[in-house]
Amino acid sequence: MNMKDSSELKEFSKGVAEKLKCYVYKLIDPRNGQVFYIGKGTGNRVFQHMRGEELKDKSEHDDKDEKENVLPLKIETIREIRRKGLAVIAIIHRHGMTSEEALLVEAALIDEYSGLLANIQVGKGSSDYGPRSVIQINNDYSREVLEEIDKEEKALIIKINNDSIENNEDNIYEATRKYWIIGEKRNKVKKVLAVNNGIVIAEYNNIKWEKSKEQDKRYFFTGEEEKKPKYIGKIIPEKYRRKGIANPILYCF
Repeated sequence: MNMKDSSELKEFSKGVAEKLKCYVYKLIDPRNGQVFYIGKGTGNRVFQHMRGEELKDKSEHDDKDEKENVLPLKIETIREIRRKGLAVIAIIHRHGMTSEEALLVEAALIDEYSGLLANIQVGKGSSDYGPRSVIQINNDYSREVLEEIDKEEKALIIKINNDSIENNEDNIYEATRKYWIIGEKRNKVKKVLAVNNGIVIAEYNNIKWEKSKEQDKRYFFTGEEEKKPKYIGKIIPEKYRRKGIANPILYCF
């Protein structure tokens, strides 16, 4: 049998690719052994990423912002590696999966390597199902679960993660209010609910939206803290927490 080492292998054969199905992979910097990118794909996507190529295909996990922001950072790392005469190391972490299964495995790995990756997006479901201590898990799931959010309040859910809160000086408010790709329906919003790990952690009213001058096609809002909050500390309805929901912005009307 003609076996190839990783430096010689440029792509999977059709037969191998079919057997792999959907897979999750890690890209490793040979200079320090550090994982710098987590991805999912089928076929020869891992090789495209190893070479730092712009992808021609558009997966359910990719979007315009990821291609503009994530890939250049990843590509720069790859170029630095190649300038040293080295090659990116790729590890297929798990294979033989459906696309949905791969998204969950990818999200778990991104959580695990948080802070070390060129990925700009958090993994799917990380804000609701990401890492928490056993005490947090117990406390969170012992909370009251909302059956519904009053549609007359014209509320908008914005899911934020722990990193986005910690990276903002004014924490929750700043992490919640900017910057979002959001349609004209935003102008009907009367209340914004900041949600972390499925729990409402802040309520804002008197919402006004403005277009960002720094980030094209993105908006931010100004608002005031609700003086008589009715949702804080409660878990949002299950329909807004389903694992298939990737959008961090959800209208409740």
